[in-house]
Order: sequence, then structure tokens, then C-alpha cells
Amino acid sequence: MGWLKRKKDPISERARELSRQIRQLESQIETLSAREESASLQRDREAETPAPQAAPSSNP
Repeated sequence: MGWLKRKKDPISERARELSRQIRQLESQIETLSAREESASLQRDREAETPAPQAAPSSNP
């Protein structure tokens, strides 16, 4: 009895697909933001650390 089956709503299907894509992109943005923040903190630490001084040469 196929005539009792409800047809899928193409708009609802598309809305679900777009929502899934949005969640995926938001997750990717969070991952990239965390990675950038981590890299920024690392650069800040490296900038705060003084560079090692070269030993004075013993040549007169």
C-alpha cells in the first residue's frame, strides 16, 4: 500500500542538510581558532624569552 506513505518534504530535507553543513563548518572554525590561539601564545612566549648571548671571544 504505497499510497499511504508520506512523501519527503524537499525543503525540510535541504534544511537538515544545510544545518549539518553549518555544524561541520562551526566545528572546523573552532578547531582552527584553537590552533591559531595556541600558535599565538607560542609566539608570545618566544618573544618574551631573551635570545641566548654569544660567549665573548678570547681572541685579543
